[in-house]
Amino acid sequence: MKKNLLKLNTNKKTKTVMKQTLIFLMSFMFISSLYSQKCEEKKDPITGEKVISYNYNQKTIYYELKQGVIHFEMTFGYPGDYKVSVAKGSELSYKFENDDILKLLSADESYPKSNVSGSTIYTNYTFRMELSKSDLTKFAESKVVFIRYPDANGSKVDWELKGLYKIYSKYILEGAKCVKEHLE
Repeated sequence: MKKNLLKLNTNKKTKTVMKQTLIFLMSFMFISSLYSQKCEEKKDPITGEKVISYNYNQKTIYYELKQGVIHFEMTFGYPGDYKVSVAKGSELSYKFENDDILKLLSADESYPKSNVSGSTIYTNYTFRMELSKSDLTKFAESKVVFIRYPDANGSKVDWELKGLYKIYSKYILEGAKCVKEHLE
């Protein structure tokens, strides 16, 4: 009888550990899916044309190939609550591992989108740029290691992609490869 009781307790412990592991894995998969990147091919519901898109983290990094035009968007966050827009034609510079530098101009005016995280207010600006095939090839062949982008106050912000921020290099590269594979 003691042996059976011991087996029952072991089974309860095993089941508890298995449940905890399953809950952890499901939570991890759910969180991963929120921030996952996707290379998708869809058809435009109006024109029926093929649209290729790559989306990382709710358009923090976004590529789109539609009607032969390549768009690239990046969203940058600034601490504080800004109420000004950033002008169309603002320059963003990207430096690659191979030391190439690519300077792009924003295709549209960028408007502030503020949000609160904890007790801090952040303002996000999304910059949309049109890429040539040559620009796309640069993004697809070498990782970005440094970005200089517009500040809402009219100056520039320098961002070295190292440490935890290297992940953005990975997704910029993956997105460019996704779109490049679908170019005709």
